[in-house]
Amino acid sequence: MNEIPEWVTQWLAVGWVRAVLIALTSVLVAKVSEWIFSKLLTRLAKRTASRLDDELIAAIHRPIFFSVLFVGLLLALAQTEVPPDALIMTGRILKTLLVMIWLGASFKLCRLTLDLLVAREDGSKGFIDERVVPLLDNMGRIVLAGVAAYFV
Repeated sequence: MNEIPEWVTQWLAVGWVRAVLIALTSVLVAKVSEWIFSKLLTRLAKRTASRLDDELIAAIHRPIFFSVLFVGLLLALAQTEVPPDALIMTGRILKTLLVMIWLGASFKLCRLTLDLLVAREDGSKGFIDERVVPLLDNMGRIVLAGVAAYFV
């Protein structure tokens, strides 16, 4: 009973069948990782008084989903008989998309951090003045865009 049927090994020898299985598995793993971040970590974050961890989880669960998905798609594509140049180009496109997704999340986290430094929950004065927030937000976006450009 421990033997793998012959028809299964024959199907797994076909590159596109392996690619489809890997792609479906990567979607499943990406959904599970999204579920872990959105459900389990949100429960843990609700135990704290700060809203920073809640917003952090909300901001990064989408980039984590796409990171897992894109890695799986690249692994699936490598199983097919795609020319190496097309595989490299697809990898670069997915990497660029992934950097842009993480850049969007980084913009949200930058703004969240600035908002938390301005306003305290008890109403007391924050660490930075409210009038400086647009300047710091723009500077943060420029730095983050520069870092993203480096990775692209």
